[in-house]
Amino acid sequence: MIEIKAGRELDRAVAEAIGWIATHKVLGGIDAFVNPREGAGATPMVFMPSVDLNDAFRAAESVELFQKYLLSKMDSGWMILDIDPCGGCEVIGPDKGCPTPALAICAAILKRK
Repeated sequence: MIEIKAGRELDRAVAEAIGWIATHKVLGGIDAFVNPREGAGATPMVFMPSVDLNDAFRAAESVELFQKYLLSKMDSGWMILDIDPCGGCEVIGPDKGCPTPALAICAAILKRK
């Protein structure tokens, strides 16, 4: 079983997986990241997808995660599922699920990397 924990290390790993670059640290030692696809005028921003659902969805959109996969709440936790049109299903990320949807999204992004 994969265990995934929210925090700066996970946030940095997700940012790197989607192609963002750490530029500097802000108050509290939190990394600020920039999306290089935004060009030279891109504004560095705090990016915490492991605890901020908006940032998690921003990361998911950047890799088109939900064009193929489905976010689902199961008895064991939140999961990203790859649904086969023939009826099969594969979990993308921890098999036991995650306590939050943001962590499930982070796990799926890292698994796809």
